[in-house]
Amino acid sequence: MNSFVSCLPLEIMDPSPMEQDPELFHPTGDIIIQVENILFKVHTFLVVPRTQVLRDYLSTIENQPVESHEGSSITNPLHLSGVYVEEFRAFLDVIYDLDSILTQKKRDATYYLAVLRLSNMNLWEPGVDFAIQGINSLDPKELQPYAKIVLGVVHHQDTWVFDGVRRLFVSGPVIPQPDDKEIFKQNPSIDQCSIDWILRDGSTLLTNTITELIHHAPRFPNHDKAAWGTFNCDNHAKCVSAVEDKWKRIAKKLPLQFKAANGQWALSFEVVEHLEKFPFRSMDPRCRAQMFSILNHRAVGFYRSICCAICDKLMTLS
Repeated sequence: MNSFVSCLPLEIMDPSPMEQDPELFHPTGDIIIQVENILFKVHTFLVVPRTQVLRDYLSTIENQPVESHEGSSITNPLHLSGVYVEEFRAFLDVIYDLDSILTQKKRDATYYLAVLRLSNMNLWEPGVDFAIQGINSLDPKELQPYAKIVLGVVHHQDTWVFDGVRRLFVSGPVIPQPDDKEIFKQNPSIDQCSIDWILRDGSTLLTNTITELIHHAPRFPNHDKAAWGTFNCDNHAKCVSAVEDKWKRIAKKLPLQFKAANGQWALSFEVVEHLEKFPFRSMDPRCRAQMFSILNHRAVGFYRSICCAICDKLMTLS
């Protein structure tokens, strides 16, 4: 949804009664802006240089009488469409409190997203940078994974995309659909179908990786002491044989459990937890501990590599 200055009469655009914003209707302001049914009176020397849509509008009325200008009075405000009141408040808040850009005063995700959208819309780079830094400072859980992915692609922030992908797949290959699709409406340049296809490819890759891990016993050398360090046992060949024998049962039982769980096993930790439930009775405890340490690092490494691959593919959409 693009922001533009509407030329429709006010009674057609919005039948709601106009209200002055309690904090951003400045007595000394020289232009009145309407967003939804709220009026803002602001200073052109502060706001116009940071608002592309206002610059474009004012450049078209330079030779017209001032009293005929939209924005010259309460009865003839300049109407901004495609912008929400709370977004515009946040945007003006940053403009009027430029120290916040320097001090990085802590805000919530909604505030930073509003500033990011309007700053990007109005080509105000300091505002974009401020919002990006603010989002980076948030707890990752303050933004939904799909929002992190879409915004990361739009604003070329691969760390956001990676975090969104990692959180989507943290519980297993089956990923949830977005709870709120508003993020796609606000960023029409990003095709939801393209994102869905890439995520499905990632889901398939995760499923295949988990299947491979539980079907095939890990290969451990039975004589290379360097491979085991301080965990060497007295009869390592016996340990290797115990793993190979037990894995025959694992390869039959675990795939059925994985299927019964509808594929919802986390590669990074849950797969190894299921493997640890099987007793390897004739295996030296030191070897067993070393084996699961290796399997755990392997699973975490696979998970991170897959998330990185999905992230790289998503970033090609920008």
